[in-house]
Amino acid sequence: MSSPAWFTNELIEEDYFLRLAFPDSSTSSACEHHRPSPRRRSFISLGLQIEEEEKKSIVIPHYQWLSKQVAFLLSGFYGKLIVSHGYLEKGDQFWVPELTIDPIPYFDSPPFNDKPRKATSIKPDVSICKGVLADFLFRSDSGDWSRIIAACESYHGALRFLSSDPMLAFVLILSGLEVLSLGCEVSDEDIFDERFYGKMLAIKSELKDGLKIYKELRSRLYQISQRTAIYVDQILDDPFYTAHESREPFMSLQPENIKQRIKAAYGLRSKYLHTGQSIGGWARYDTNMRADIVLGDPVVGDSELKKMISRSPTLNGLERIFQYCLFQEIQIMTANKS
Repeated sequence: MSSPAWFTNELIEEDYFLRLAFPDSSTSSACEHHRPSPRRRSFISLGLQIEEEEKKSIVIPHYQWLSKQVAFLLSGFYGKLIVSHGYLEKGDQFWVPELTIDPIPYFDSPPFNDKPRKATSIKPDVSICKGVLADFLFRSDSGDWSRIIAACESYHGALRFLSSDPMLAFVLILSGLEVLSLGCEVSDEDIFDERFYGKMLAIKSELKDGLKIYKELRSRLYQISQRTAIYVDQILDDPFYTAHESREPFMSLQPENIKQRIKAAYGLRSKYLHTGQSIGGWARYDTNMRADIVLGDPVVGDSELKKMISRSPTLNGLERIFQYCLFQEIQIMTANKS
């Protein structure tokens, strides 16, 4: 695996290890890997001791999916892009990993640089993920890990498209938040506004077969944006809001309108996916101010679109929301296992 962030330390356990790998110091490329740059990488070797079943056929088992999932998981945990390059060794066979290194234009930004994410304070130190990695590798059943890994994969994809296709990154982040929200207990009273919920209750209590009709109607009313907004509001806490990464405090997200901002982001996603209407430069990741919210008055002809852009978090803000939610979910899983 590799990361544009400079990881340190090592993690060696009986059944697995994470150790750093380094380029030959005598080569000219070695210096490039020690200075922050678009192509600088730290390399991490993942080793697993796997007891293979007795061979009953010539089929060779592959575990490359596992290394990818570990890369997704650790990306979400640290808030740093970590890429799996495939096998080095499996059993008595040796493999050539895929070492294509794509440049990272935003290498000095929080998802790629060497600094801890401010809200979590987790350093890029491989020994820190001991509990998380052990719980994931040796879980007795998939359970909620499947949901978390699927969300981490969306986060991983969003980081890879952050500079080249910011609108796709925007969509991937919201899709990942949807996946996480599936683990959130939300009542119908919270999902629907007071007036509509009152009508639903009237159907349930006053009509013949009202409960059956209520359940059928409810099953068709997904309210994904509202559910996700409620989930995000529940997960984000004081450390997220106080330890922002924007240049100035007024550029950061605030708890009192976070649900409104998430629903506005969903409006932009719907515009893009269902009508092809992009928000252009407003979706760009900001490497200068790193503002969580849109600053100033967007110059957009469509008044509805203008309102959505003004209320939505920026791509910076959405990435920060998603990573913190992932970190919190991973922490909850680890705590529950312990």
